[in-house]
This record gives sequence, C-alpha cells and structure tokens, in this order.
Amino acid sequence: MLEWLDESPGIDLLIGNLGEPWAFGRPDPAAILERVTERFVQLAAKTRKPFAVVLAPSDYPDEARWRLVGKARERLADAGVAIYPSVERAVRALATLSRYWAGQKGAP
Repeated sequence: MLEWLDESPGIDLLIGNLGEPWAFGRPDPAAILERVTERFVQLAAKTRKPFAVVLAPSDYPDEARWRLVGKARERLADAGVAIYPSVERAVRALATLSRYWAGQKGAP
C-alpha cells in the first residue's frame, strides 16, 4: 500500500505503522516484524517523500518481545528512517516538516 501511495502525485508524506502488537498475536512474530521492517527500509531508501514509521516503545515486560521491537528499531534507525512512538507524534512531526518546506519555497 505504501508503495502505491509513494507513486501517487497527490500524496506528499508517508507514514508506516510497524504494527508490533498485531504481529505478536500471530504464529511467527519475529518473521513478521523483520519482513515489515525490511520493507520499510527499502521504501525509505527509494522514496523522495518524507517517510516516518510508527513503532511503540520497547517496554514490553516479556524480554523476547522487547528484544524483537528493539531489533526493529535499531534496523530502522541504522537506515536513517524517522521513528515515532505513536501516529499522533509522526503526524505532528511530518506536519511541522511540511510547514517548514512550504515556508522555504516562498522565501526569496
């Protein structure tokens, strides 16, 4: 879906949600988190649009879960992907970025 949105000229910004709570309810959450993380890294490498990923803090009481989330966070950060703990924070950050660039375009 994000790749289609990336190709759309009517879309200026992209936000992906890693969805780790959903993944933990599936049979192989490690594989799901790794696959989605890699897809986001690939998209970030090719898109020219601002892109942010929503990934909750890795404060799970279960060590295996927080390690998986921590691994995903580290991979995204190493790839230079912006990571936010909530959709609201990601939207706020990208809106600020958008307003900044809009102001730059109007500057002499």
